Amino acid sequence: MTPAPPSLASACLAPSPGPASFRVLTNLNDAEPAWRAAEHSLVHTAFQTFGWLSTWVETLGAEVAVRPLVVMVEQGGRPLMLLPLGWARRRGIATIAFLGGEVTDYHAPLLAADWQQRLGPEGFAPLWARILAALPRADLLRLGQMPQDILGVANPFVTLPGARPSDVALNLRLPSSVEAFRRGLRSNLAADTRRKRRRLAEIGAVEHAVAQTGAQMAEAVAAMAERKSRRFLETTGADPFARPAFRAFYDRMSQRAPGDGEVRASVLRVAGEVVAAHWGMVHRGRFYYLMIGWSAGDWFRYSVGRILIDELIAAAIGEGLEVFDLTIGDEAYKSDWANERLTLFSLDRALSPAGRLVLAAEAAHLALRERAKRVGWLRAAVRRLAGRKPLGEGG
Repeated sequence: MTPAPPSLASACLAPSPGPASFRVLTNLNDAEPAWRAAEHSLVHTAFQTFGWLSTWVETLGAEVAVRPLVVMVEQGGRPLMLLPLGWARRRGIATIAFLGGEVTDYHAPLLAADWQQRLGPEGFAPLWARILAALPRADLLRLGQMPQDILGVANPFVTLPGARPSDVALNLRLPSSVEAFRRGLRSNLAADTRRKRRRLAEIGAVEHAVAQTGAQMAEAVAAMAERKSRRFLETTGADPFARPAFRAFYDRMSQRAPGDGEVRASVLRVAGEVVAAHWGMVHRGRFYYLMIGWSAGDWFRYSVGRILIDELIAAAIGEGLEVFDLTIGDEAYKSDWANERLTLFSLDRALSPAGRLVLAAEAAHLALRERAKRVGWLRAAVRRLAGRKPLGEGG
């Protein structure tokens, strides 16, 4: 049986024979001062702010009993890295992963821009080996959705043995004007968006309203969640917003005071009726496009979701932001807007015999799924086992 991790109130200082030393804090209250200070000197995305990850620990992290392992690395008294990790046990298997779970599109450390020069030719691997040895014992290491670079700074985790490309993210480097942005779109996309906007204007005034007050924020979050829930059910059959912890994450983040990692929520109204809503973040010159929902029925033919995205990008340009980050996933509609791609990496490593069994079972399941894609009768059998109709059977 894997031993339980240390108490949340504890902290440990790991001895280091080299120039870099680190400590592992297991209590967010203890970590907060140094973490917030590190945000001013270390490169990171909005997903690595204390506000984002502490809110996740309080809500979705609590749902699965995650215990923080905040690794603070220093060299010569100066911050080098902050690794926001966590430990959790599920079905008897203990796992170490980045904090942030499913709502966090980029899992990464906070980094000094010159970390490679400071660590020298030995690189990150020896330091990581010492850190991993100091962490509580676990069966699995699960590190996913790790960007190849963090705002232009190389990510040390993607250099570790076993790290592999697993997904992509798309973003739009913003031009200096809305006119330049719209000139850069595919001509048929730009023309269709203008046509749909004119048709909406025939119904009534088209307004993009950014939430400025607590009441407006609550309205925007509720509008987004209601429409996104419908879309989740249509596409996956499950609605994460039905889980109290999932909804609580967005509600609590929306109630935080403005500042770095500021929540940005807005709605698109036509003749006073909300037809689409978005919830995202603005951090260090970057707009993070995260959760969008749009009305169905007659509104669908007006592409109200697309018109809201167009409004969001125009507002970001007007605000003088540098990047509109479409985050994880290369869905076709995102490709219509993006002009940059970012490779994301994953690293799964067994840390115990039980962990090796888990990874072996997952590899066998993946191989079966791949084979099923090529063999018709097997594909049908897999779909029946999953409770779904085989392709080609009515419905």
